[in-house]
Amino acid sequence: MELRRERRKKEKKLEKELRKTLKKINEEIYSEGFLNRSRISEQYFTRKGKLGFAELILFQITAQKGSLQSTLKGFLNDLKIKTGYTKQAYSEARKKIKPSAFKYLNELFFLEYYKNHTFKEHKGYRVMAIDGSTLRLPNTNELKKTFGEITNQTDTTLAAARISALYDVENEIIVDSVIDKYKSSERDLAINHLKKLKELKEKSGNNLRELVLFDRGYPSLEMMLYLEKNNINYLMRVSGSFLKEVKEFKKSNKNEEILEIKLTKQRLNRIKLDELKENKITNVKVRVIKIKLDSGEDEILITSLMDKEEFSYNEFKTLYFKRWGVEINYDILKNIIEIENFTGTKPTAIKQDFYATILVRNIKSLIESVAQVKVEEKNKMGTNKYNYKVNKNL
Repeated sequence: MELRRERRKKEKKLEKELRKTLKKINEEIYSEGFLNRSRISEQYFTRKGKLGFAELILFQITAQKGSLQSTLKGFLNDLKIKTGYTKQAYSEARKKIKPSAFKYLNELFFLEYYKNHTFKEHKGYRVMAIDGSTLRLPNTNELKKTFGEITNQTDTTLAAARISALYDVENEIIVDSVIDKYKSSERDLAINHLKKLKELKEKSGNNLRELVLFDRGYPSLEMMLYLEKNNINYLMRVSGSFLKEVKEFKKSNKNEEILEIKLTKQRLNRIKLDELKENKITNVKVRVIKIKLDSGEDEILITSLMDKEEFSYNEFKTLYFKRWGVEINYDILKNIIEIENFTGTKPTAIKQDFYATILVRNIKSLIESVAQVKVEEKNKMGTNKYNYKVNKNL
């Protein structure tokens, strides 16, 4: 009986946290300040239409991937609005809203989530991963010009964009995201994520530590220096020829070593960020880890985590594997939430849909986390024949 009361108490706490965050987002959507920061002109949305500004934002977030006209009809029925509203009218109205409106709601979600919710950590670190992907866009000339294009096997050009995300792998939360030109540099986008993280931490006023995981397309001396300068810990997979010092380590019989990377004039000349060039650093220390894979190959990891008592050699294979969560996130975005099923063909519509879908993904993760605790608690009671899991497709 006591255990049941404790379980119910935990469930109520999680439900309260969920409602608090969603209420805050809803209040922001209906606020005057959000309207002013989100409309392209102060003359827009001054008169009440069939769908006001807040209702347009809510529709963008809640719209199902399907026929736009039928989805609008269902949304209007939910609001008990009897008059008609065409997809053409919606397309015109959405042009008046900045895509940054939805990006701002994601920032608000981040601040509320880490303030209100019980979230997972690993030894006091929020474990995050940065990774990119591509999106297929409606194949219009305007979108090809705005975002770029790829060529398929039949030499047909298709509109495409580069996307990138900073992802909390333990809590399945997208901290920051961007949609950009197809040929954008993933490293540059990663630096921008780290700048945003710093900005959000300053807004939140917390002193939480981060550990950011990177695949081997990201490591560079510039990236390492930027992370060190901003006190962000990292774990990266690198190629055996990444740096001369790493290459020599790979040839050795050692499993780990603390390396001192000298910042020669030639190496410093490759650095683009002015804030790093101004530093008088002459070397940087990294911990290098060699892990034997099941295939027999050696995987090389570099990290800023120097304390061998806090993080032993044997932990790093499992720790780096957490990066796989960001790959799963893209699979959910593309195949469950259908992020590539856009509701418009204009660049503004593409960006609105992208950032709105990111918010949907975060809210989905939050609801799932509450539901999962309920399911796990019921499984512990032993009254079910099978152990149940949350159906993430729903």
